[in-house]
Amino acid sequence: MATEILYLNEVAARLKRSRKAVEWLCYSGQLQSGKLAGRRVVRSDALDRFINAAFESPAAAPASA
Repeated sequence: MATEILYLNEVAARLKRSRKAVEWLCYSGQLQSGKLAGRRVVRSDALDRFINAAFESPAAAPASA
């Protein structure tokens, strides 16, 4: 399957976040991105890895009373 190239607005829509929030994720290195023809883009497989990583992190243990 071919990797889809997504513009930041498309990534923001998929994550239900603002474009500025997605820019921050890219510039902070949390979401892998690159420049293509002068525009910041994200590969769909990089977005999938970012989302999957959120579910692979160990959940915080509930505080016991």
